[in-house]
Amino acid sequence: MRKNNTKDKAEFVFAHVFWIVVVMIWYRNLLFRCLEHCSYDQSRLILWGCVILSSVVGMCISM
Repeated sequence: MRKNNTKDKAEFVFAHVFWIVVVMIWYRNLLFRCLEHCSYDQSRLILWGCVILSSVVGMCISM
């Protein structure tokens, strides 16, 4: 099987990080609410942890 990727790993990771930041800014400003029994900072930390974990898993699967 031939590789037909036009991006190298650095470009691929940069594109993912760029869109993660853009979407998180939109989400935080429009939809973000605190989790039950958690402070704003704890809820935000949990959200970023979930986003980073899912992004890393997605990048590993895609590469």
